[in-house]
Amino acid sequence: MSRKIWAFPGEFRRGLRKGVRLFTIDPLRNRWYGEGYERLSRYKKKTMIDGRKEMENESGSERMIGRYVVSGVVGKGSMGIIFKGRDPYIKRTVAIKTAVPEESLSESQAQIYREQFFTEAQAAGALVHPNIVAVYDAGLENSICYIAMEFVDGNNLTNYCAKNKLLPFEKVIGITGKICEALDFAHQQGIIHRDIKPANIMLTRAGTVKVTDFGVAKLPKTEDCHTMGIIGSPGYMAPEALQHGQATQQSDLFSLGVTVYELLTGENPFASETMVEMIHKVLYKEPELISTLNPGVPEIISSVVMKSIAKDPINRYQGTMEFLFHLKTALRETRYRAEGDRVDDRINYMKSIIFFNEFREDELAEVLRIGTWFHYKKGSVIVKEDETDTTFFVVILGRVQVEREGKVLAVIDRGSCFGEMAAFGKERRRTASIVATEDCVLIKIDALIIDHLSKDLQIRFYKQFLHTLINRLDSARKNT
Repeated sequence: MSRKIWAFPGEFRRGLRKGVRLFTIDPLRNRWYGEGYERLSRYKKKTMIDGRKEMENESGSERMIGRYVVSGVVGKGSMGIIFKGRDPYIKRTVAIKTAVPEESLSESQAQIYREQFFTEAQAAGALVHPNIVAVYDAGLENSICYIAMEFVDGNNLTNYCAKNKLLPFEKVIGITGKICEALDFAHQQGIIHRDIKPANIMLTRAGTVKVTDFGVAKLPKTEDCHTMGIIGSPGYMAPEALQHGQATQQSDLFSLGVTVYELLTGENPFASETMVEMIHKVLYKEPELISTLNPGVPEIISSVVMKSIAKDPINRYQGTMEFLFHLKTALRETRYRAEGDRVDDRINYMKSIIFFNEFREDELAEVLRIGTWFHYKKGSVIVKEDETDTTFFVVILGRVQVEREGKVLAVIDRGSCFGEMAAFGKERRRTASIVATEDCVLIKIDALIIDHLSKDLQIRFYKQFLHTLINRLDSARKNT
């Protein structure tokens, strides 16, 4: 491991309250403080100037990065400059993010720098989703690291965070929905973004939302590195991420909640004159209510967003899709949303879970027709032991547990089903009770209807039932 330095200058360390850990950090990966930040800032400034000069000097000839023809500089990223380019083979416009390790770095330090840069290619490259910027290619040419990705013709959301440029709250919730779906997809692949903020969300001219910059993402099967210090943007980071370096779905949710707060009010809830004060606010001070700063936002919507930025993860929603569900419910209650849109909303929730992954959209519409949508409060008994019934349930949001004679036997997560044995007989006695361990949403379906559905839809249901039974048998075998 390369040399460690304190992540914070002396003034910052002295200003921290007791209980806030002092981080050490590899200077190459520190995005915010100390020597690493100054080094990175000097490098970015220098490369931006050098990049433009080089473009001007070579105006008469084509400049290449890898196989891509460069046509101009479009901006800067967290580690270097971003060019607009063209793939000459498939005639596609691309964005080319580049970075060059400083000459003063040792080979081991340069290697760490390159590994960090290519984290984005590994993370975003594994995510094929309409609301995540696609990565096409990555490579190393001479000393230049580059990633070729989808070129987004539009602006990031910082353009809509000024008080005189705020979008209608209905539009903000629509944008938030697409971010939630993108993050939920990433989370299901085991990837945590770690740097959600307005600058990392693009809105195309056509109105499409794109999540960008997975440069500090936590990849599957990797541990949180406590020597890495602050990874992300402090004003958008969850308290547990600042204090303990924890990167979870709920820390991404917190960052998204802060982003939505800013889009609705034109203010960051933890805005401060100094970094010490900002981090103190994130850890200890409750933000002002959204509806107070912007009376045009209904209180019910304000309450949902405020819950997403609760200090303790236990008090937040469990994931982005649960957050979205409550946002959409609140929006409908304000009567600003047409009732006809509800079916499409529910189909989106269903498409995001494992059970319905292989179902076509028309088949999901049919499932909604034959099923009933239920919202259960924490502690509700959904199914009672010894009851006789022919229905089964799929958990859309939340979590339930299986109990027999007061003893907890198992926990059933979002995307799983229970009661599926009813599909293999006319009537089944419930062998256990099902209790909601948190607020949850389920769809209830009469299993006897399945045999009257189309053959394709029958096959999809029975395939999922068999997967469920196999997984439970495998789990039972491992526990014996």
